[in-house]
Amino acid sequence: MRIATLRAVVERDYEELQRIDAALAPKAAVVISGAVLEGVLLDALVSSGKWSFEAGCQQQLNDMIGPAKSKGIITEDRLSDAVRKYRALVHPGREVREAMTFDEADAKLAQSAVDVIVREVRGWYSRQESPLRIAGAERPAATTPVERGTVLTFLPASQEALNVRVTSGHSQHFSILVGNDADEEVVIAGVAPEWNSSALAKIHRPPDGIRWAIPAKGSLQITWPNSANVVSNLVRLREQGRGQFSADIDFVFHCSVDDERKQFRKRVKVQVDPPNLSLLQWQ
Repeated sequence: MRIATLRAVVERDYEELQRIDAALAPKAAVVISGAVLEGVLLDALVSSGKWSFEAGCQQQLNDMIGPAKSKGIITEDRLSDAVRKYRALVHPGREVREAMTFDEADAKLAQSAVDVIVREVRGWYSRQESPLRIAGAERPAATTPVERGTVLTFLPASQEALNVRVTSGHSQHFSILVGNDADEEVVIAGVAPEWNSSALAKIHRPPDGIRWAIPAKGSLQITWPNSANVVSNLVRLREQGRGQFSADIDFVFHCSVDDERKQFRKRVKVQVDPPNLSLLQWQ
């Protein structure tokens, strides 16, 4: 972990968790497990640039699991999902109002969730070239990047982290390959091609039941329906139906990153062949 003061608290709670007998004190096991998970995920999410430490402290475990999975910090959220509802146990009124019940099995599940998530977060830190330090793990020397206000190798999703290549530019078949160089997933809700601020086609959205998600360091192929006529519309707008010409196409992406809506715009230069209603992207 990178935040020294938070690490001390998490290590203390983790050591206490190891001494709890799930059969004799199931509530204590569940509550401490939730506290450890919150601390571990808070440190990682702050390190990733998701929140400042002050903003992260305002979040609850329920708010951390989705962003942590999206950023690749954790891949398994079923166990942590089983724990997060039990964090309400720190409020006796909610325990009574919601008629919450728990036993040894719930406590053991919570303890297992901690082991799984700690292992995954440790792996994530290793990939960021900074190992997680908890319960006796090796400690890096000197001050930590977060304490200095910097982040090492994590690249957040951004307009600059996206790249676009036209893979097919014909009148009845138009597609692009969208690459994501960031270290977190980008979900595309829709994309619209434009020339000189004029739409070349209606916003193209994923079909029902399909999710356009580009994983970290991954790519996604997007193909417009034959009726879109992207190239034909570009030729019409340019009013140049004979000789070849070059043009800039802007792709406007409506995205979601960690459930936050963002708009990214990427420009590509193409060479258009009007008689054949086709185009190629410039190298």
